[in-house]
Amino acid sequence: MKNRTDPVPPSAADARPIRIIKPRTAVDPDALGADLAAREAMVHATTDDRVVALGLDLAPVSGYAYALVTPGKPFDPKTDFTALGQLDLRGGDWDSGAAVFVRLRSFFEVIRPSSVFYRELPVPTAATGLGSAVAVTANRKADGVIRGALRETLTGWAARCSVPCESFGVGSLKRRFTGRGVASKADLVAACNDRYGVNLDTEGVEITGIDRVAVAALGLLAGLEGRVTTLDRMPGA
Repeated sequence: MKNRTDPVPPSAADARPIRIIKPRTAVDPDALGADLAAREAMVHATTDDRVVALGLDLAPVSGYAYALVTPGKPFDPKTDFTALGQLDLRGGDWDSGAAVFVRLRSFFEVIRPSSVFYRELPVPTAATGLGSAVAVTANRKADGVIRGALRETLTGWAARCSVPCESFGVGSLKRRFTGRGVASKADLVAACNDRYGVNLDTEGVEITGIDRVAVAALGLLAGLEGRVTTLDRMPGA
């Protein structure tokens, strides 16, 4: 597995400076490490004091956003290096259920963030009907259990590595970036496009899950705006 500091020559397709990449599904931790190292090498005016800050919306297919940040310097999502994407933690047909947690920990070891901001889990609602309503509630409970286990994996890793880890609520993001607390998922994607200067598709977010990318990116932005002077390099980075 390659470290962030390993020199990785950029491919011909990546021969030009890239500030923000298009959302993609990333599975292989080694490929992620090579991607990050190559892109870091291409960013102009690279300094040794920059650190990686990470935003997450945890799920079997998670949304992520990471940025290279200089401690003490305000983060500008339109000029500083950032990457947005989806991380597929699901295993194959022959993988055990624990594969999702192994993949998540591998992702952390590759990215090696010095600070993490993650979406807090919503409060579960009680079932009020029969039939399909109960089935939907059961599915949501199962999803909540998986996401809760992913959160425990994150916070456990952060505690062992002494990495600051803070949660944020989607409601606060809606109020902060759209001006109303009842904004839709598409509204959050549009807000992400505006703040980061990207072009995420606002159509069909329920199917694509691209709203998780927007939530991770906006959570990262909100977190960095509140603590730009307290980022420290991760030990050993």
